[in-house]
Amino acid sequence: MSVDAQSNSEAGIVLRFHDFDNYLVALYTPMLKAIYIHDRKNGVWGEPLGQVAVPEIGPKIRLTAAACGDYMALVMTDGTKTYSTPSVKVSNVSSGKSGLWLFQIREQQEFDNFELSQTPFAPTKLETAGNVHRVAFDKFRAPNVPSPQDWVLVLERVER
Repeated sequence: MSVDAQSNSEAGIVLRFHDFDNYLVALYTPMLKAIYIHDRKNGVWGEPLGQVAVPEIGPKIRLTAAACGDYMALVMTDGTKTYSTPSVKVSNVSSGKSGLWLFQIREQQEFDNFELSQTPFAPTKLETAGNVHRVAFDKFRAPNVPSPQDWVLVLERVER
């Protein structure tokens, strides 16, 4: 799943949503200047997974998150600089709904160019210190239509 957002406010992608206490979320947080993943279980956040520092980023960003089996990863870019989490192991492995994360602190967030697909994702182990897992995106496949779930799309005209 991918979405464009503003870098001055928190933004994230929710995957495998089952209820408010159980889901995966890939986040960019400007207050911490970092990207990371949360595996929310039974209402508990736990530690941020795969946290990566984002020392500088442009005003407009693109977030792309993917989950496959028991791994998840997040990539963020402004078109010039790109940051990515390692592929992290998650416990939420059953399919669920997808969506956007918004926790409004400070600036207003505006999302754009939302895309949802079943992109194949292959976590691969690199034999380096700590056995870091990375994600290989080598193909893109558009989602099946019609979708097997309900969708709600809310549009708002923003004057620029």
